[in-house]
Amino acid sequence: MIEMGVEHGDARLHVENALKTGALHIWGRRQIGDLSNQFEHSLREITKDYWDTMQLDFSNCFHFTDRYSQTARIPLTPKDTPKYTDLRVNTQQIRALWQPKPRLNLAYAKLMREPRIAYRRAGQRG
Repeated sequence: MIEMGVEHGDARLHVENALKTGALHIWGRRQIGDLSNQFEHSLREITKDYWDTMQLDFSNCFHFTDRYSQTARIPLTPKDTPKYTDLRVNTQQIRALWQPKPRLNLAYAKLMREPRIAYRRAGQRG
């Protein structure tokens, strides 16, 4: 059985861990009050303490949006914690934390028509 989306789940966990430790900085637009689709116009840095009670929204965090929240409350989180959208990170920080594959390897894989993401089988680690 092939598990679809495992890599996205792993990526989300790695990003969340980096946000919680402060190794990765992120900016976003804060939700205005209880209005679900109303967000501030300016970006602000989201502190690492924010991630103690919030998480990245699995369905929206990988897609650019400025209308829907890209963060979600962890269960039992107070309702007054704001959500954020239009999340942005520094590319240099991302590359420092997770080294991209060498271009030659990427070109070879493309030439050989290897899939960009190799899905894991159930129970497989790594």
